[in-house]
Amino acid sequence: MVDSRVLSDEAKDSRVLSDEAKDSRVLSDEAKDSRVLPDEAKDSRVLPDEAKDSRVLSDEAKDSRVLPDEAKDSRVLSDEAKDSRVLPDEAKDSRVLPDEAKDSRVLSDEAKDSRVLPDEAKDSRVLSDEAKDSRVLSDEAKDSRVLPDEAKDSRVLPDEAKDSRVLSDEAKDSRVLPDEAKDSRVLSDEAKDSRVLSDEAKDSRVLSDEAKDSRVLPDEAKDSRVLPDEAKDSRVFPDEAKDSRVLPDEAKDSRVLPDEAKDSRVLSDEAKDSRVLPDEAKDSRVLSDEAKDSRVLSDEAKDSRVLSDEAKDSRVLPDEAKDSRVLPDEAKDSRVLPDEAKDCRVLNDEAKDSRVLSDEPKDSRVLPDEAKDSRVLSDEAKDSRVLPDEDTALSGPP
Repeated sequence: MVDSRVLSDEAKDSRVLSDEAKDSRVLSDEAKDSRVLPDEAKDSRVLPDEAKDSRVLSDEAKDSRVLPDEAKDSRVLSDEAKDSRVLPDEAKDSRVLPDEAKDSRVLSDEAKDSRVLPDEAKDSRVLSDEAKDSRVLSDEAKDSRVLPDEAKDSRVLPDEAKDSRVLSDEAKDSRVLPDEAKDSRVLSDEAKDSRVLSDEAKDSRVLSDEAKDSRVLPDEAKDSRVLPDEAKDSRVFPDEAKDSRVLPDEAKDSRVLPDEAKDSRVLSDEAKDSRVLPDEAKDSRVLSDEAKDSRVLSDEAKDSRVLSDEAKDSRVLPDEAKDSRVLPDEAKDSRVLPDEAKDCRVLNDEAKDSRVLSDEPKDSRVLPDEAKDSRVLSDEAKDSRVLPDEDTALSGPP
């Protein structure tokens, strides 16, 4: 059997990108230059001071975001609500699956065998050589997918379209939420109280014993869910139905695309020429000098962006705020360690004496005379280490 997962040599060659396709993916210098953002567009992206100030949250808006104590207390769950969430023992026992229900979920040997796919069905899934060849893309179809240079140029965004994407000052101001809209989002006390669940509503959510018992499935209903042997056998797929699913050779050959149909998919030279953009359309996309001059920022607009002296002075920290950051003398004195704490860190005489080594441990560290004498080298051992004259003469000069 041919492995359908192995890629043929023709399919491997069709996946290699040709040199023309590689060159068409390289970006030209004009396209690279068109992606560079001009200085005027960079300056238009700087946020003015007025827009920066409108983003600062006022003190009233900050206070409106703080949750009051009443709302905090209403979120604490009472003891009755906590007890109502505990599941009773009867409800726990009703969730345990009985042994009969467990056995009915085990799949029989016949059902397991019916799920195995036979060899004939496996062979029908293998793709034939003709079907593999029909999936290979021809050279003409590859060339028709390459984008011409004119189509590449038409995808560049003109300067007028770039200018239309800049947000005006009025549009920026319209996005700021007014104070009335901010206050309308604050929840009133009555609305907060209406969200608290009453005791009667809490009790109505508790399930009664009769309702719990009605949810238990009786034995007769459990037995009716078990599938009999006849119903199991009717679900097995017969061999005749399996054979009818295999596609004959005539049907396989009818799926191969003839050469005439392949040639009709190739784009003609006239159709290729109709896709080229004429020179008049190219010239209409060039930005005029007046449009270029309208993008230059005027001197008045430049001066309006300079920070005034009053705004600069408002950013300087006053002397009172500077003095409040200096640590007072009392705080400095509290960081000095008192004398009693210093004295408790000094080691007393008893502790010092306990660290002095007594005479007995000192004597045990002295080496006795016998051990000293055993380390002295005897005369015979000294003579055995001297090299005789014959060996010295044979070894030559040093």
